[in-house]
Amino acid sequence: MEMLFSIALTGILLAVLAQFLLSGVQLWGRNDRGYRRQHQLKFIYQTVSDEVSTMFYGDYLPDFAVKGDDYQLSFWRESTTGLILVTYRFDLNDQKVYRSQGFYGSTPEETVMFTDISSWQFEYYESETQNWLREWTSDRKELPALIRITVTTADSNLGTLVIPVKAWHSQESNESQT
Repeated sequence: MEMLFSIALTGILLAVLAQFLLSGVQLWGRNDRGYRRQHQLKFIYQTVSDEVSTMFYGDYLPDFAVKGDDYQLSFWRESTTGLILVTYRFDLNDQKVYRSQGFYGSTPEETVMFTDISSWQFEYYESETQNWLREWTSDRKELPALIRITVTTADSNLGTLVIPVKAWHSQESNESQT
């Protein structure tokens, strides 16, 4: 009888311990997914934000300063070798975000920046009307005050990134504005 009692008690303790371990593993999995999501979102924000922070506009640009729609953003940025046209493009079929850069007149090669993206949307904040626009056309002479990116992966909604636009101005633009 004592042997049956100790076997039953051991079985109950093992069942409770197994449930406790299973809960711990599930909690670790949720935390790990959350950490990965946060890390991926931070990486996307840092990558795009670093380039947007070197955005350039001026009177002598060969084309638009910033141009974009829901799935594509193009802008000029300053580098040590000159002005470079940078484009981010989301391809819904491939579920990838491509990035290209090149000098004026060149045909830059696209490289894959982010994969497994099921949704990617750019929006542009116009400070005059205080509205978010889904398109920033090339006929606009001013820059958007903010650029918002909404990102969703197959696993989850990563969230929304809002990037302030701080552009470098050419000397000609500064003189013409005064």
